[in-house]
This record gives sequence, structure tokens and C-alpha cells, in this order.
Amino acid sequence: MQALAAQRRRNKGLQPAGSCHHCGNIEGIADRLFCDVDCADDWEYEHRLRSRLGLPAAHTVH
Repeated sequence: MQALAAQRRRNKGLQPAGSCHHCGNIEGIADRLFCDVDCADDWEYEHRLRSRLGLPAAHTVH
């Protein structure tokens, strides 16, 4: 839970959407950004990589 809260603080642009922003899972998400720490870490890795390469941000899954 602490890792997910830290992720939310780092990515103020992301808002809860009722599904995981990485994998699209809708079960038990409610007001969270990601379904678990693995999805949060994967999203963060891809986000940083896209930023370094100058690529546009990936569209979030809804």
C-alpha cells in the first residue's frame, strides 16, 4: 500500500479510473491507480523509458 501511495504522489497527473492504469484490471481497484505493486512498477519503468527516449506518454487503460 505504501508503494502505491508513493506512486500516486509521484504521478499527480494520474487519477483513479476504476481500472489499473497498466493492465486494465477492474477487480478491486475502486480508488487506486494500479491493481498491485508489480503493475505500478511496470508502469513507472515504461513511463521513465518513454520520457528518456522522448516518446509521448502511453495512453492509460480505461
